[in-house]
Amino acid sequence: MLKNMIKISTFADNIQEKIAGYYYNNANPLGIDATLPEQLKRNAEIGIFQLNTEVLSLQEILANLVKNIILNG
Repeated sequence: MLKNMIKISTFADNIQEKIAGYYYNNANPLGIDATLPEQLKRNAEIGIFQLNTEVLSLQEILANLVKNIILNG
């Protein structure tokens, strides 16, 4: 019954690959010493999913740092 209510588009394989490329692209991780231009270049190459994962990870690291500063002065 739900199948009749939700329309799911089907795309040709080449279009599916292009859409998927916006969400995930393989890219080598950067080292801690990466420069800003290197980071910007990599960010332009990776996909939305990877950028979101990195943002969530950085938010967690930042929250832990703030917590540590507050609790330990």
